[in-house]
Amino acid sequence: MRDKKPITIAAAARTRAVASIRRYFADELDQEIGELKAGLVFDYFVADIGPTMSPGSVGLVRAFYWARWVESRRMLPSPDPNA
Repeated sequence: MRDKKPITIAAAARTRAVASIRRYFADELDQEIGELKAGLVFDYFVADIGPTMSPGSVGLVRAFYWARWVESRRMLPSPDPNA
């Protein structure tokens, strides 16, 4: 893990991810873990798997959400030109 470039994560994003990991362990594995352990799990995956997902997957995610946004715009009613 030490030979890979570190990935920086915003503090708020890390906090949300740690909370999500804690929920996953509680809901799916019936195991309560604290913030420290969940943070270590998060740090491990970011350091070990993160570099394989970035930057190419960022473009894929962006394209996915752009397509969903375009699709959602089509579902909205057209603005009334007489209003």
